[in-house]
Amino acid sequence: MAPVDSAPTMTEGVDLIAAFTAAAAARHAAEVEVVRTLGRLARAGVIEDLEALPIDVYLAVHQHFTSAERNMLLDAADMLVDMPATTVLWARGVLSGSQVRGMLTRLRRYGRGLREELDGMIAASEEVIGLADPDRFTSMVDEAILDLRSPESVADEEDRTAEQAYLAGRAGDADTVELHGEYDPPTGAMVLNAIDARAAIDTQRMGDRRPDGRTMTRAQRRARALAGICSDSLDGGGVENRNGRERARPLMVVHVQADQVTESVAGHLEVPVPSFLPTVAARTLEALAADAEVRDVAAFGRPPTATDHSWSPGS
Repeated sequence: MAPVDSAPTMTEGVDLIAAFTAAAAARHAAEVEVVRTLGRLARAGVIEDLEALPIDVYLAVHQHFTSAERNMLLDAADMLVDMPATTVLWARGVLSGSQVRGMLTRLRRYGRGLREELDGMIAASEEVIGLADPDRFTSMVDEAILDLRSPESVADEEDRTAEQAYLAGRAGDADTVELHGEYDPPTGAMVLNAIDARAAIDTQRMGDRRPDGRTMTRAQRRARALAGICSDSLDGGGVENRNGRERARPLMVVHVQADQVTESVAGHLEVPVPSFLPTVAARTLEALAADAEVRDVAAFGRPPTATDHSWSPGS
């Protein structure tokens, strides 16, 4: 067993602080240089000429940057060209990398003119920025952007926000499903109010304790409430049982190409799997095998458009 490090002495603590400060400064300088160099590379087209790869693909293949990292670096390299004063403050350490990233996230939807005007406002506010709480900078940027925009453009964006609401879902880690969405404030308030009202009812009926005995968080109560609302909608209002409402049956939709379906010697229809099979947790498999509705959707060389029939393993 490796020995446990003892608490550092006062002298060692001072050395550790100095080492950390130096490492943080080196990291900061390297981050600024990466963005500056990447900007020059992007404008010159050198990577495309020498590597025969788009610059974002090069960053993924040779530098192992994730999609989020690539997008942020390329956005920073592109937008900071129009913000020289902000870039200087970043290089000098008046602004941190996280502050700059937060600012750029808000500037993605705006053009060069607004960025140049904002750059001038940031340059004139250097002293205030240096003394303010680091988290306050993002609010200052939001306020500045609002001041720079016309009332008409603000109203137009609010209308676009209402029209561009979305809810996305994808498979997560450890056999979970991740949901992410965005609504305009009035619609978001309506959705959350409905979920919170259902969460209050569920807490009265089923309590707020997790299986391990700990109290459920507000987010966990909301997750249970949203699942309950959806279950009620799918089963026509819910079926009462000893535990409250019975959950709607899981639904599995299988998309197949009609020309790939073959019949086995035993008379079974078979479809080859062209790639690896996903892993399924035992709990999910049990739910699907016991009481799932499976629908196969046949496609004839085009995206599937119709559901052929349903089959229940439990029947």
